[in-house]
Amino acid sequence: MIKAVIFDLGGVILNYTNDPYYSYLHKLSKRPLHQIREVVEGKLIHELESGSISLDNFEKKVSITLGIKRNEVKWYAFYVDRVTVNHEMERLVKRLKDKYTTAYISNIDKPRYVYTKKLLKTGYFDYKFASCNIKSRKPSPAIYNYALKKMKIEPGEAVFIDDKIENVRSAKRIGIHGIWFKGIKDLTVKLAQLGVIG
Repeated sequence: MIKAVIFDLGGVILNYTNDPYYSYLHKLSKRPLHQIREVVEGKLIHELESGSISLDNFEKKVSITLGIKRNEVKWYAFYVDRVTVNHEMERLVKRLKDKYTTAYISNIDKPRYVYTKKLLKTGYFDYKFASCNIKSRKPSPAIYNYALKKMKIEPGEAVFIDDKIENVRSAKRIGIHGIWFKGIKDLTVKLAQLGVIG
């Protein structure tokens, strides 16, 4: 029996992915996109989103590695200028909250998270799990187990929704029901199949 519905933020509740940011860095640095991803999505993003390094240090390291100016990195500014709330998804969370525990698990650094909390109607979520506070990131099983423990539920009592398949697969490996987010219409069908919505 499902007791909790857990959402990702970026790409699900929020209209934002890092892809346009990588294109921006590609144009600036003239480096291939795959190199941009390797630089940002590797050790640096893990350190930033798990709270191990500051935004300033992250941007300095990106600028040095890619050979661009420090003030051109704009990790935080790029996000603030472009992120919006998916209000259709927000309404779905509100609807589910009447019957289920609602939560989110997000890989996010502190500056972006502070800004995100101002945008979101966070009262729709009973639990809020941000990697920068927990010191763990998806797809590590540790962040899911942490959330389950805090919510006092078993893996099979939760469904997790994310736009990144690797995060969904990781959640499934520990027994959580997983849904790969491809849009709200597909999501409502999958939630209905699980008996979460009628």
